[in-house]
Amino acid sequence: MASSGVWASAGIGAGVANVINNLPAAALLSSKLPRHPYALLFGLDLGPNLAVLGAMSSMLWLRVARHNGARPSALTFSRVGVFVTGATLVAALLLN
Repeated sequence: MASSGVWASAGIGAGVANVINNLPAAALLSSKLPRHPYALLFGLDLGPNLAVLGAMSSMLWLRVARHNGARPSALTFSRVGVFVTGATLVAALLLN
């Protein structure tokens, strides 16, 4: 993280937050002060929205929706999540 640029810091933060959740990812990636802390923060905050498995709230939403008879698609959630998260992350980095 010490040599990563703004875009790489945000991308690494988003990817790791999506895989292991944002709180453990924040502890892991910010053990030393990163070069671009706001970019990392944006990635850690927005990353779990990429896919259903990225955030506990998304998994709970999917489970409750299915329990109540709705049939939301995890694939559709992820397709929309990639687009919306990507656009939001780009906007946040450009406006920072």
